[in-house]
Amino acid sequence: MSLSNPLAIETLIAQAPDLMGCGHRPADASQWLNAGSACGVEGLVPFLAAAGLLSVPEQILTLATERLRAAQNEQAFYRLLAQEAIGAIAACGIAVVQLKGTALADRVYPPQLARRCTDTDLLVLPQDFERAEQAVRTLDYVERSAKLAAFQRRHHHDVQFIRAASPPLDLHSCALLAFGAAIAANEVMGAPGQLEPHAELIYLAAHAAAHNFERPVWTVDLALFIRAHPQLQVRRLDQLAAQWHLARAWRHAQQHLKKTLGDSALPWSVASPTLGDRLSQATFARYQRRERHDFQRFIWYSACGLSHCDNLWRASWMGQFTALRAAGDLATQLGCNRPAQWPPLPGRPPPWSMPAG
Repeated sequence: MSLSNPLAIETLIAQAPDLMGCGHRPADASQWLNAGSACGVEGLVPFLAAAGLLSVPEQILTLATERLRAAQNEQAFYRLLAQEAIGAIAACGIAVVQLKGTALADRVYPPQLARRCTDTDLLVLPQDFERAEQAVRTLDYVERSAKLAAFQRRHHHDVQFIRAASPPLDLHSCALLAFGAAIAANEVMGAPGQLEPHAELIYLAAHAAAHNFERPVWTVDLALFIRAHPQLQVRRLDQLAAQWHLARAWRHAQQHLKKTLGDSALPWSVASPTLGDRLSQATFARYQRRERHDFQRFIWYSACGLSHCDNLWRASWMGQFTALRAAGDLATQLGCNRPAQWPPLPGRPPPWSMPAG
């Protein structure tokens, strides 16, 4: 893959056909301002104005600049908190890396933009997880909920910690568990404190797909990450996705990126959608149209996840887990007692994979 004539970031964003996933581009500076804030990226309006791509009234420019400065100050605070936690864990001789958040923003976002984040995600190796938890507790962080922490350890391999006047801190022992597949911590860690770029991109794409691209900033993350890493090799990316049983999720992320930001979003060609891809896209569209906290939205959310599994074995495993968890949630709402170890873990999918179609 080569970026011989990479499209400027500001041009890419300005030409985005559907930045917010609402079917159209922002029409004027005011709509661009609101779109940037809704995306979680402040500074879009001054950024585009400075490049001569957007005519901005003085009042809107002043407001946009104020929002940008506020976001930069907020993210500076988040950055210090992340560095504090990383320092405490590293002081115990534990390898640790930050996922997404300020670390990603500092590496791939231009300084004229502020990527907002809401928490800090740190990744350590499974054998170091308990010691890392103790290091975090020395900073006065506590588990958000003992019951939730027990569930997370058993099913998701991460625990969320909270502290007064600080954003949540999520400690992970696995980079990703989704679509009946997993990305182990040691498979994404590169040099000390860093993630291997190919592995990080597949992780970012699969994470966004697992959450159905609910936050538009995840789409922008992918586009800027690709432009910041011209050394990426498409064959290596496809191999990793297949190795981790995330080929469908990776393909969906590429197709979503192209649809949202345009043909120039990716410097390589994207395979034409298969029948399975089109069914997945239709399911995704139905999910997007449902209101939050709508039970039907949960149904379509689950259907999206199943449609992104690489094969029937993994979809079956994920379907079992989702159904058992939904049954437990319903029982709780009806006032029934739910066993502490609910939902029971079905047998893991076989390590081999049928071809993704």
